[in-house]
Amino acid sequence: MNARILLSLLALLMLANFSGLRAAPPDKAPDKPAPPFPSDETPLPMKAPKQEAPLKTPETAPSPRLDDSTKSFDIIAVAPADGSTPAAGNVEVGFYNHGDRELVLQINDRAVTLGSRYYLQLKLPREFTWREKDGPERKTKVPENANGLEIVFRK
Repeated sequence: MNARILLSLLALLMLANFSGLRAAPPDKAPDKPAPPFPSDETPLPMKAPKQEAPLKTPETAPSPRLDDSTKSFDIIAVAPADGSTPAAGNVEVGFYNHGDRELVLQINDRAVTLGSRYYLQLKLPREFTWREKDGPERKTKVPENANGLEIVFRK
């Protein structure tokens, strides 16, 4: 045998003797069989997922969607952060164009072109009017318990 292998075996035997571990003689079987080693097919015990109560929306929270009458845009109320009181006077209104086409909007008698994948943030009164180029005029009111609105165009 190679000298390195002999030295390694000798070191292992010495370590086993010093640590109190003793190998069973080859002619005597151990008292207790070793536990089986888990295989890939052995199912592992798993904890059941923690059941949490569903989140409830407070009654004072603004309705997330104020206008579902059309499929081309959504109007989403922006709730005040951390339960603070809503802003007084003018509020922030965001217009987000997620569509692939350019939008021409009329916001309170002001013409605005909103490119594809662009957005615009405006300070507007709580009641304002807007419309798409040839669409109907829409009178929109920011709820009293909201800090603003986000109008998201999807088409």
